Amino acid sequence: MRPIAVPTVEQEGYRALVRRRKRIAESRGKIKQKIKGFLLASGIQEPASLQKWSLPASEDLSALRIPPEHRMALASMVSEYLYLLSEDKLLRAEIRSATMRMHPERFKRLTSIIGVGETAAAHFLAELFSPERFNRPEEVTSYLGLAPVVSQSGNSPARAKLRPVGQKRLRGILVEAAWQWTWRDPEAKAIYNHHIAKHGIGQKAIVAVARRLAIKLWRMAVETPPLPAEGAAGGSRSG
Repeated sequence: MRPIAVPTVEQEGYRALVRRRKRIAESRGKIKQKIKGFLLASGIQEPASLQKWSLPASEDLSALRIPPEHRMALASMVSEYLYLLSEDKLLRAEIRSATMRMHPERFKRLTSIIGVGETAAAHFLAELFSPERFNRPEEVTSYLGLAPVVSQSGNSPARAKLRPVGQKRLRGILVEAAWQWTWRDPEAKAIYNHHIAKHGIGQKAIVAVARRLAIKLWRMAVETPPLPAEGAAGGSRSG
């Protein structure tokens, strides 16, 4: 039996950073919805800048002419949003620095895939922490909870479904990246169309694309980069 993989102190610190930023992003999403809900319930016109939630949106919210009994609650929510925005910025910079220190070449290869940005690449590297510990693609997809499990009862036809296990955070991010990949890359679009034609269910199709994307990312993470031209030439001369 293979021993349980344990991340190093550095890997665990990197993973904690990435997970913390994910939680901050989720909290930002929740406070946005709270602010929108508060404005709607209070009968206050929502500023147009809230459509994109740029920095001016916070200024526009603070400048709203609203009854005194609503002002403090809204100000508190805006303050919370700005705090989360600041934390996100700090964490993003720290993660970028750690990624460039620990995984410069892998990060470059992973983000070369259309639709895979900094967030998806960093999460993938953090959660797998040692991609080379996996021997087969099936091990990777099983670890991520993207491997379909076929079940059959009596004479009913076999059905494949995902187990609700694995890396939930990373799985969600990979599905989001899979949509981007599908929209912008013919290879991914073909995979999606194949599964749509087979099942007729968009969710199943995009999970299949996410599964293929995970395998692609893993293979690119473990591939050995070629030697620089000078190094290769120098090696051949010394031989």
